[in-house]
Amino acid sequence: MIVIPGETLILKLVAKYVTRYYGYVADKRKEDDAAVRQRLMSEIDKSKKYLSNVLEKAYKSNEPDVLGAVKALSNDLDVFSNEVQLSETGYRYPFFSPQTPITWGVLKKVIKYDLSTVETMCNAAEACRRVENAVIEKENRDIAQELKRIQHYVTGARNDYKDRSDYIKRIV
Repeated sequence: MIVIPGETLILKLVAKYVTRYYGYVADKRKEDDAAVRQRLMSEIDKSKKYLSNVLEKAYKSNEPDVLGAVKALSNDLDVFSNEVQLSETGYRYPFFSPQTPITWGVLKKVIKYDLSTVETMCNAAEACRRVENAVIEKENRDIAQELKRIQHYVTGARNDYKDRSDYIKRIV
């Protein structure tokens, strides 16, 4: 693969989150797609584990607003998990064939989608961890409001993932 200035920066940013990320070189496109999906699933799973502890505390403390926010966020995470696992993006599209020549502009756009989606989900998982800690430490914070903000991030990640999938389907 020819390295273009600026290319290495965006690839390094994605590789910070996704191990074994090759930047969709011809014979590694399927592996990169699988690595992105695996990282997204990992972040979704972490978020759900943090939220289960928040849910338990909110139930014991009888906090209906927090319970509702946790359930809504958990539902969005479940839907996103299904979208990632069942998405059509993958092996049957020309983009994933090593014989299909792809320009740097096309690759750069897919890589930017990867970066945005994975980075957003990593931030959402970290925010869930901070909310869990705040609940455990009984900090005086509006937990329901923070959970709604996290839900907004998950929606953004879902939309970026859908845009990525749609873009890959259009590549010929």
